[in-house]
Amino acid sequence: MLTDIGGTMATSFLLSIVFAVVWANQGMSNEQVVALMSDRALSNPFTLTATIFGTVCSYLGGFICARIVRRSEIRYGAVLAAISVLVGFAFSIGDSSPARISGLAILSVVVVMLGTAHGRAINRG
Repeated sequence: MLTDIGGTMATSFLLSIVFAVVWANQGMSNEQVVALMSDRALSNPFTLTATIFGTVCSYLGGFICARIVRRSEIRYGAVLAAISVLVGFAFSIGDSSPARISGLAILSVVVVMLGTAHGRAINRG
């Protein structure tokens, strides 16, 4: 769980710093940087990059979960996916795009379970 949720939060934090510095160096005002950071459309480079890194963290979370438990991997992977979705929903409170939130939730479940399946395959190996 730490890899999935913690990794996603840490990479998002670091990416926000990197993007803010790059945009500020390009001459954008603080207001413009804040507006870009607040734009959650996937056409926004920050949002897209953070989504990609978050997806990688979710995959690794499922993989590491399966490798650690070494039994009932699918069950524990499903629990991790459910927790990940609930945390995602909690952080999305106030977001005006239910379709985007639902799509990211589905993506999260699929990616965590793919990582879990990969870890399980290595365990059974």
